[in-house]
Order: sequence, then C-alpha cells, then structure tokens
Amino acid sequence: MRLQKYALVFLTTSLAIGLTSHKAIAFSLSGDISSKTIAYKDAAGRPSTITVKRVINMTSKEATSNAVEIDGIRLEILVPDRVWRIPENQPNATTPVRIGFQIKNNTPYPIRFPPLDPLMVFPLEIMDANGKLLQRQGGRDILLKSPQLACPLVQPQESVTFFLKAQLFWQNNQLLFGGADGLGGGWSFDNLKPGNYQIRLRYISSRAVLFCDEPHMDEYKLTRGIWTGQMLTPLVNIRLVKS
Repeated sequence: MRLQKYALVFLTTSLAIGLTSHKAIAFSLSGDISSKTIAYKDAAGRPSTITVKRVINMTSKEATSNAVEIDGIRLEILVPDRVWRIPENQPNATTPVRIGFQIKNNTPYPIRFPPLDPLMVFPLEIMDANGKLLQRQGGRDILLKSPQLACPLVQPQESVTFFLKAQLFWQNNQLLFGGADGLGGGWSFDNLKPGNYQIRLRYISSRAVLFCDEPHMDEYKLTRGIWTGQMLTPLVNIRLVKS
C-alpha cells in the first residue's frame, strides 16, 4: 500500500486582494505550530516517517488603506481632509483639523471598550518625510468628569465614532498640531514644516477592569470585561501647505 506524503505548514501568510474600488485589503493568519510524526512503510517495505504540521490558536488580522482588524475588532483612522493649510503666524490664528477614529465590533458578541481617551488609549502618531516619528508632547493635571469616560458597550456590527479637538496653531514661532483631550489635558506635535507627513492611530488597552463614568450615576463604576490589546492603523498620507 502506497502512502503519499503531505506536509502543510502555515507560519504567517498574507494575501493582498485588489478591489474594483482600487483599495487593497491585506489578510494575515498567524498562530502556534503543532507537529506530529507518523511512522509508515514505503512501497518497498522500508520504514519511514512523515511529519505533519498545523497551526493552532490561529488569529486573524486584516488591514485596509486606513483601518486594521484584529479578532473581529476593526479600528479605522478618519482623516477626511488630507491637505492641511497652515494658518498665519499671528496670535490666536488656527486651522481646525478634522481627525478621528471609528472602532467597530465585527464579532458575534457585545464588546466593551475603554474610555475615549485620546491621550492614553487612542494616541496619534506622526511620521515625517524621512520616516522619523515625531515626539508627542502632552499631559493631564486633573481628570474631568466627562461622557468620554464612559466605557462604551458596542453590540455586534455596531461601532463608535469619535473626533478629536485638533488644530494647527503657532506658539513661540513654532507650528504645532494638537488639541485638548476633553478630559482635562492636552497633546501636541511641535516644530512642523510645510511638506509631506504620515499619520496613524494607536489603540492601547492593557487593563480589563477600569473605573468608568456612567451618565446615570454620580460616582465612577468599577467595570469589568474591557477589551484589551494593541492595534495600530496603517499610515495615512497628509500634506501641510501654506495658506
């Protein structure tokens, strides 16, 4: 009896698919490798072995031009305007920038997320034309009571969309991009110049139990089951131009 050899090994594989809208979607599968060795005799009666490997604990990750999805949680950075006009270098001169994110639950179960905190949970990252990440400044002296501190429970196929309070402005003859976080603090990137940049959003959540602000309660509520993990959206091209 002849036994054919089959060995299938999945390490990490990716597949790029071009859509009719000319957007590219990348899929990747990853997991731990499990192997098993089977002894048998070949057609000539000689002893031989075959090792079969398979992937266990597989997780999936999907990325589009401005979104990433991990285990059914999709995070998208929203940048409707990719050309940002620099305001005049004058006191109180600013250019509002519309930038935000949407987090969607594509799992079959309700998922609870941490507060909508652009300083600690959903920080922005900016990269210059040379591929260098700009240093972000920011901090918070007090924590204000705000609806942003609620930990939203998102039902299957539903999403939460949030836009930051962001703007371009001048300070000490330096061009900055930043804003208030809505919770008593703020953030900024300084020493910007006209030219090309790339921007992305990071999700950081390491605590499954948090004190959340429920609108109908006077005190913070200890909330369990917060979705933990880290996500990083793809880089989105932006351009700063003089007015």
